[in-house]
Amino acid sequence: MKSHRKKRKIPYSAYHLVQVLCVLLALFDIAVTAISTYDIMEESVSNQIGLTESKIAEYMNNVWNLAGSIAENDELQNEEEPLEDKVKGLKSFVEVYGLYDIGIVDGKGRYASTNREETTDISGSAIFQELKEGQEKVLTDIYQARQGENIQIFTVWQPVFAQDTGEWDGAVEVSVYFDYMQNIIEGDSIDGKFYFCMYDSGFIAAAHANIKARGQSFEDNFMLNNWVSKSGEEIREAMENREKVSYWKLYRGKLQYVKSIPIRNSSWSLAIRTNVIECYRISMVALLSKILVYGVVIILFWWKGSREYKKRQSTFSWMTDMVDEIFIMQNEDTGELEYISSNAGRIMGYSPEEIRQQQGLIEGWLLENQVDVEEMKQSQDYQFQRKITNPHTGEQREFGIHIYVRTGEAGNYRIVVITDKTREIHQREMLETSLLQVKNASKAKSRFLSNMSHDIRTPMNAIVGMTTIARMNLDNPERLKDCIHKIELSAMHLKSLINDVLDMSKIESGRVILNEEAFNLKTLLQEAGAVMQVQAAAKKQEMTLDIASITHEMVVSDSLRIQQILTNVLGNAIKFTPEGGQIGLCVEETENRRGDRRFYEFYCMDNGIGMTRETQEKIFVPFERGETDQTGGIEGTGLGMAITKNIVNMMGGTIEIISFPGEGSTFIIRLPLQNEIIEELEAAEISGEDSGKPVQFQKGKVRILLVEDNELNMEIAQELLGITEAELEIAWNGKEGIEKFAENPENYFDIILSDVQMPEMNGHEMTRAIRQMNRGDARTIPVVAMTANAFSSDVLKARQAGMNDHIAKPIDLKDIYRILRKWIPDEKQIQEPGDGK
Repeated sequence: MKSHRKKRKIPYSAYHLVQVLCVLLALFDIAVTAISTYDIMEESVSNQIGLTESKIAEYMNNVWNLAGSIAENDELQNEEEPLEDKVKGLKSFVEVYGLYDIGIVDGKGRYASTNREETTDISGSAIFQELKEGQEKVLTDIYQARQGENIQIFTVWQPVFAQDTGEWDGAVEVSVYFDYMQNIIEGDSIDGKFYFCMYDSGFIAAAHANIKARGQSFEDNFMLNNWVSKSGEEIREAMENREKVSYWKLYRGKLQYVKSIPIRNSSWSLAIRTNVIECYRISMVALLSKILVYGVVIILFWWKGSREYKKRQSTFSWMTDMVDEIFIMQNEDTGELEYISSNAGRIMGYSPEEIRQQQGLIEGWLLENQVDVEEMKQSQDYQFQRKITNPHTGEQREFGIHIYVRTGEAGNYRIVVITDKTREIHQREMLETSLLQVKNASKAKSRFLSNMSHDIRTPMNAIVGMTTIARMNLDNPERLKDCIHKIELSAMHLKSLINDVLDMSKIESGRVILNEEAFNLKTLLQEAGAVMQVQAAAKKQEMTLDIASITHEMVVSDSLRIQQILTNVLGNAIKFTPEGGQIGLCVEETENRRGDRRFYEFYCMDNGIGMTRETQEKIFVPFERGETDQTGGIEGTGLGMAITKNIVNMMGGTIEIISFPGEGSTFIIRLPLQNEIIEELEAAEISGEDSGKPVQFQKGKVRILLVEDNELNMEIAQELLGITEAELEIAWNGKEGIEKFAENPENYFDIILSDVQMPEMNGHEMTRAIRQMNRGDARTIPVVAMTANAFSSDVLKARQAGMNDHIAKPIDLKDIYRILRKWIPDEKQIQEPGDGK
């Protein structure tokens, strides 16, 4: 008889042990990945909602501070002054801070406001009783300002106490437009990823990233979900108690993570809704991939359990090659590496054969990391990290090594799992760097707001103070003239601060558009240099302008932005150079070209205080200012150079600094500008000397149609235009402007000056309607925008609507002279002797 040898099979208990170990390993790895993904998501969500809440809380703090400063005003404590006079004095606050209304109620319930100056009795109203009984601050929820108007506002009430008795003596009411809150909610939300919603004290969605969802209650929103991990009562109770609350939900088939926190300085709450899959797609795909792969591995491992060892090893090797973990099984008694997954070469650079040839590899790792082998056997689990260099590429990567020690009937084994942690560590470092940048940005903005509070209050204090002094010296012309001059200087300084903040906001939101057109570069440099030489002369500084090397004067670019770049850089040089110093601007035209553009290099040099390396590194960072003993008294927003850097980048140029402390600074700006050879444009350039000269018209020869919806702006414009002897006709909105133009014969008006944002019909719509009229002067009459919308994109929109030119508010008399001189024929102007026209 023939004897048959039975194939040797792995004992069931040993095979089962390997199965259990693999399942535990998979579950452990999946759990670690899931926890890591959740931690990243929670930290990201907390940072996002924290930044948005800080913006709203800071704004509310400013509102409360404003109300408090008004309540503590000495003039408010004057009982002899009527309420009507008190609120009149507060109108400037409404205009400066862009408020809806400021009101005053005295201790007897008499009330007056800037929108309604006559005194009314509100002693029987609920709000007055609440103020009188509580004698504390009161914040209302968002409500509609007037019936029929789509204006949303909220109101804060600040109690007023008598200075002599300390008794409650009424309150100050400050009503604020709610649009700012909605803009924050919409601006901070990212479509498809995460959205913000703000609930008031009645749990109504006062602001929502989806404008259609505004006004819905928390309960209405809650009912729209397919599933929520917490009950509505539990969530609402936490919000009522002003506690943080987070939960998961399914909304329209999408998994979302929601977190709600109370907003400081208010009774409102802020919630963020994050689409988990869209925001953390890579992490979720990695987690699901691991679950899928491990699931397939375990199923196949179990399914192949009855087959021979080699076939099972081949299958496991094929599966492990799909994941980024290397599996090694070492017999602890013999030291033999019985199994090495085939993906080792792909992940680590060493093939299974090369690893086997390195005798004592794992023991060497344990020795280098000072691992106590006996202690490891007792704990049966040990992990550490080490760097391994790929022998083929020379790249050094970070690996996590996890060793499991298992003892059974089949022997003592070490299961070594090697995971490439390089990407994970890099992502963690990037996240930490990003978090640090966010924190630094938040600190920088906080410092900026603190500095801005000081810088804005300084000219405001001068304006308010000089106004008071002017009132006291109405019979003293010299003193009155001095006060008006100082008010004008302070107002222009305040305007520059506001322009910087608005410019930076528009740049950060990506809404800045370059308005490229042909202009004479030499003329622009001469005009900019003339303005800056006046500032330099005020500090007894010598300023030189060298533009002799420019041969191609006509270029195509955004002239206003180039002027802004030069003004910012030269302005900094003047500010940070002591009296008697030297400032220089040298412009060179280079032979370097980029397509049809030629490079121009602008060198701005000074011998001022200079900068340290640390200051140079953060000079272009928004909201940062170099603080030293020499710069402590110099005012500024910390935005000028950040704006300059962004504009230079938008133009495809570069800017660099050469500076040493005490030796001055040199800024080198390189801009690629397209050359334009248009002789007619050069001939038509308006002389910088003539454009700002006063202009006067022959009496009865010039008619101007002035379209403006604001009474104060109308009064200012009428007064300034009246100097020119032109006849004025007014309209209070675009619709009235069209009617005025249509009801008069052709060529009745010489020019139309119009605001842009007006009720019923804005300035752009009015201009389009006029241009479409069937009459001879409809397409030829000059229409000039006279508006607070002062960005380049606003100028472009005005021209696209059919307007011929643009004047930015606040109105400068020189701008009016320039526009009138440009668009009204010379024969209607009274020429001064030697004018040359």
